[in-house]
Amino acid sequence: MKEFLDREQARALSYHLLAQCYGFPTEALKEEKIADHLLQLLPLIEESTEESIEKMKKYLEEVKDLQELQLDFSKLFIGPQNLLAPPYGSLYLENKGQIMGESTYDVVRLFNEAGVKKLKDVKEPQDHIRIELEFMYCLIDETIIACKEGSWEKAEKYIRLQLEFLNHHLGRWIKPFTDNVYNHAETVFYKNLALATVNYIKQDYLEDSLAMAKEFENIKGQK
Repeated sequence: MKEFLDREQARALSYHLLAQCYGFPTEALKEEKIADHLLQLLPLIEESTEESIEKMKKYLEEVKDLQELQLDFSKLFIGPQNLLAPPYGSLYLENKGQIMGESTYDVVRLFNEAGVKKLKDVKEPQDHIRIELEFMYCLIDETIIACKEGSWEKAEKYIRLQLEFLNHHLGRWIKPFTDNVYNHAETVFYKNLALATVNYIKQDYLEDSLAMAKEFENIKGQK
């Protein structure tokens, strides 16, 4: 079971680190060496992310101040004019062209079922990209805790929520969202963040999460 838990810890941390990259860029992005940590982790899970993260890391090492990055972030995700890469799931999953749609309330339902509260420092709907990435981190972390406690029913619940969330939400809109980021970003950092994000989540959505669920069933059956 140790190998299973180690892999799940890597999955959880990957989502957490990616979530940090979608916050407003401050000096903490450089000081906490987020890109360095991603480089140590993501390529072990999905090899195709390595080149993108290397470029993110190099950009942060060479940039003298973050004004360019902050401006790019604002144009992509905030506005005030047309959002170039809207970070809200409802704008990709629904045809209404507005945030806080039915899909948003379904994400709220999943938060409530999981007993997870929204990030206190993010004043955005629950289907914001940063919040959804952090939610996956929380679900995986709760799975790990339940497994360590031998609470198999609880672990099964969080695995079900992971799969449901990927299948109906994050896994469905991550490609058009990251396409927008890549196509409109003016900095190397955000172009390559888009590539690393979609390649990692595609791998997790299509393969790793399913393999995890199958391995969990085998472990549970041996207990």
